[in-house]
Amino acid sequence: MLRISMLQNTSNKGVTLIELAVAMVIFAVLGVAVSSIVQSAQDSQMAHRVHETQHSVAMDVVDNLRIDLRHARNVTVAGTSVSFQTFDANVGTDVNVTYALAGGALTRTSPGGTLNFGNRYAVPMTFGCGNPCFVGTGNPVTQLSLNNLEVIDATPSASKLDAAFGRARFRVNESAFYVMDGMTFQ
Repeated sequence: MLRISMLQNTSNKGVTLIELAVAMVIFAVLGVAVSSIVQSAQDSQMAHRVHETQHSVAMDVVDNLRIDLRHARNVTVAGTSVSFQTFDANVGTDVNVTYALAGGALTRTSPGGTLNFGNRYAVPMTFGCGNPCFVGTGNPVTQLSLNNLEVIDATPSASKLDAAFGRARFRVNESAFYVMDGMTFQ
């Protein structure tokens, strides 16, 4: 029998220090890449939630104004505020209602109290508006326009998201409401 022997130059004692260092560098680079991807996805999700919240708040303001103006009479427009009489189903009579934008706060004041739209949700927010904010058409006013309502900084951690995505804003370009002087559509 013929035996061929080959020299085996491998050691089964473990890995070399260089192999271990290379593996550690590869895992470190992969760890940093994965964590930055996860952080970016989290920031993107937060920005999306902020936009949805701002959209909800802006539509809430527009809907409240639309409902209040459904039976409005004696509409008075003064740039950053609008006042009128409207029917309040909770009281059963006409009441005076005022919407006002001052210092970033948008409020609705009636005999039942003052509602600050910026504090109505878990996330505080401020508002901006075009100049003038409210525009009335006709004498007496038959149409009311809300000029460029902005919901600003509705973020739990504005500085972090501002750095990643810019300042958080949602804008309703223009909303027009028709004042029927107490008449309603059936």
